[in-house]
Amino acid sequence: MKKFYLGLVSLMLIMLHSCSQDELESTPINEPQAIKVVNIIDGNISTANTRTDDANYATMALQFNSEAEVQELLDDLKEMSIDERLKFTDSLGFISLEKLLRVADEELDSLGASATSEADFRVKHAAYKEKYSNFFIFNNQQEDDLSPYIPTSEEGDIYAFLVGENHKIVIGNVIYDINFSDTMREEDALLYCNNLKNDNEVSTRAENIPVNSFKIISGSKKTTFSGSVKYENLGAEGTPKLYKLYYHFGAQKKMWYGWKRDSARDFAITSKNNTNRFIGNAGGNINVYANYYLGRPTDVFSELAYVWTDMTLKDANGTATYDKNKAYKCQINMSYNNQ
Repeated sequence: MKKFYLGLVSLMLIMLHSCSQDELESTPINEPQAIKVVNIIDGNISTANTRTDDANYATMALQFNSEAEVQELLDDLKEMSIDERLKFTDSLGFISLEKLLRVADEELDSLGASATSEADFRVKHAAYKEKYSNFFIFNNQQEDDLSPYIPTSEEGDIYAFLVGENHKIVIGNVIYDINFSDTMREEDALLYCNNLKNDNEVSTRAENIPVNSFKIISGSKKTTFSGSVKYENLGAEGTPKLYKLYYHFGAQKKMWYGWKRDSARDFAITSKNNTNRFIGNAGGNINVYANYYLGRPTDVFSELAYVWTDMTLKDANGTATYDKNKAYKCQINMSYNNQ
């Protein structure tokens, strides 16, 4: 099997495992001519059929006419929201890794609801991890984190929308492996690993406002927030580096002995650069560009951010109030060398 580069870095292949028919749903509509859904069976390419069984989902792949078409789709996906990307791949009748993660997340909710005791849940969750360990990875830094995660890709998270269970794509009539690592995405690690940057650092304000990140538990809900700067190469070699500021939002809910991603949660933030910014279709976990970048070694960024989940943002009528008395505060202090 040839490795797939497209001018990109190759990554470690993760073996995959199919999931059951009733967990997967898609609504095929007229797909663009340039992109086709095919099946790869024993190294052979066949036209995707309409069967909705395990084998069909496990062998699905997208077929392109050229590498240029792959890059064009990647560029288009980068301009879409997560919800738009999922709707696009659904429209092709294709089950991507990102779609499968949402299927797995719903299944975990069902496991928690059906368990009769903690011991029963532990048995069910162990089987769940074994089932999905060929697709996803689990947080080995926090044993009470129950959720699965898509592993990192050096070329960006966007690739999880481009491949299915078998991590393959087809260009022309050639099959390529799209490989992923065995580590969590950087954005997920910032939120859910023990080494949260500046997690315990506080400002000198009387309120003890956390700096750059926080993790707050309120009853059965946990809200996590972090700011970071990420290098993006926008110029030729030797040009000044450009670091873009990102905000990372996470929500978890208590489940038996641990915590799982709270996919029903959305977020909002108010700051001097993002006044009353609502972040919908978050699925309980999302990363957003803060509309600010650091372009010179002397650049610094400092602001007091107010963060809400939809539960603290909206009143009884579902109207967003942006009541700062109900917000979590976080002092954001970032510099060019903060990466």
